[in-house]
Amino acid sequence: MIASFERLTRTTILPVVFDGHSLIDSCDGVLEIPSTVFAALSLDAIAFLAADPANIFERRRLDAGRERPARDLVTLAQHQSLAETAARRIANDIGRPFHLLDCDPTERLAELLAG
Repeated sequence: MIASFERLTRTTILPVVFDGHSLIDSCDGVLEIPSTVFAALSLDAIAFLAADPANIFERRRLDAGRERPARDLVTLAQHQSLAETAARRIANDIGRPFHLLDCDPTERLAELLAG
């Protein structure tokens, strides 16, 4: 993934938004992605997109294309909290700013990209 990202972004002058996860929900539990993965991508910042756990639950229910463990609303809320904490830690570990996107993520992301 890192090599592909580097190859695809090497020649671009446009801002790149990498949609990644700080946690992966697996059958064996929650797996935290190490900060070293994000450091290798040479990111300028870390943004965390917060969502209502009910919306996450519904999107997962409707997504028949991916096999995921069944999670209730309480568990999804806990996972989101853990993911935000992990994203904040990753930003700190790699020395990059952290941005929480929660109200209007499209507008806020556009502001961040505009600099």
